Amino acid sequence: MNKSLLLIVGTGAVLLLGGVYFVMSSQDTSGDTKKQVSNTTDVTQSQNEVNVQANSEAPTELSYIKTSEGELASIVNDKRVLFFHASWCPTCKTLDKDISSNLLKIPVGVTIAQLDFDKEIDLKKKYGVTLQHTLVQIDSKGNELAKWSGSRDLEDLIARIK
Repeated sequence: MNKSLLLIVGTGAVLLLGGVYFVMSSQDTSGDTKKQVSNTTDVTQSQNEVNVQANSEAPTELSYIKTSEGELASIVNDKRVLFFHASWCPTCKTLDKDISSNLLKIPVGVTIAQLDFDKEIDLKKKYGVTLQHTLVQIDSKGNELAKWSGSRDLEDLIARIK
């Protein structure tokens, strides 16, 4: 009887300590996530401020945004380019890095909207997008003006805008 009681108490203590450890480690992780989100927001705000300061005619909105179909209507610029980006796509990563590194080179009045290739099923159907790293220029009503893939850098992307 004593051995059974000792085994039960010991098992309970191990489970209790394991639960406390799990809760403590979960709190640390969520704190790190909050820090990362906060840092990302700070970087985005800084990039927006740089764009506005560099050109007094610059719109109040970022010229390169990561967005979804539901938020496309909020783009105020006349020239809109949809960038169907996949996180697993090496050429998408290359273009994303080049755009992010050259935000000041995006012409005034142009917005490049990065969309998740894997999630934006309806937009892919609407514009006939079958490959990641596809870019579609649209007008203010969402009508397709041009479509291409393979732009490796911002310079090539800008050159293709009508």
